[in-house]
Amino acid sequence: MTTKHEQSLPLILAALSDGSAQDSLKAHIDLINMAQAADKWDAHYNVRSISLVWSIEDVLGYAKEQGIALTDDEAMEILQAIERKHDASIGVSWSTIDEEINDFVTGSQRDLVWDVLSPDGISIHISDQYETQQDAQEAFKKWSKQYEKQGYYSSARYGRIDLQTLPVFCRFIKVDRIEADE
Repeated sequence: MTTKHEQSLPLILAALSDGSAQDSLKAHIDLINMAQAADKWDAHYNVRSISLVWSIEDVLGYAKEQGIALTDDEAMEILQAIERKHDASIGVSWSTIDEEINDFVTGSQRDLVWDVLSPDGISIHISDQYETQQDAQEAFKKWSKQYEKQGYYSSARYGRIDLQTLPVFCRFIKVDRIEADE
């Protein structure tokens, strides 16, 4: 993938073509170095957002301090629950992680079922819950069939997503069972 600065190299090199091959090669290398430096400058000074990252290592380390042993998958499940419940007015802190670890540990006493989240983080079917992960995968297959005619899923977050890569963008998660109102 070429950067916006590297895209101008062929024009510049064409202008240098009347010199010797060695000089052209040296100029080419210098131009690539300048283009890469310009891209680094753009990346550093034109960024208009920040991103704070919490890792499974953060969750595992905190849990270990509390005397709780978790697997990598369990730590990721906790991070996904934090993301799903995220409240921007509160943010994510060690207290948030502590609360979610405690919820996870006591979750063995909860009645959990599977859900499938679309690439935009919305349940694929608002009232359906699935007893097994396999049931959730079958529901996902049925849900994704409705997009076969157009050939893609349209996401507010990611734009057009090819149906073959759609499963990568969806999440299969465990949630508390919600009893339907009668």
